[in-house]
Amino acid sequence: MDKLSYDPQSPLLESYDRLTCHNTEANRQFLSRLSAQMKGLKEAGLYEQLAGQLYVEFEDPASTAEPSLLN
Repeated sequence: MDKLSYDPQSPLLESYDRLTCHNTEANRQFLSRLSAQMKGLKEAGLYEQLAGQLYVEFEDPASTAEPSLLN
């Protein structure tokens, strides 16, 4: 996070799946939908297969803390 360049007046949202974006309602909805799809792919065993060498393990957000707000 210390390597990002952003306006401190526009807080960032860092999700459990390692995506970082501006903390807006539209982005929160997008991350929520994307996370649900990624979770489904992971549970079906398809995410690791599709990602190949780019596969990164992630935890179910229900078992971790809420996404962090950064500013």
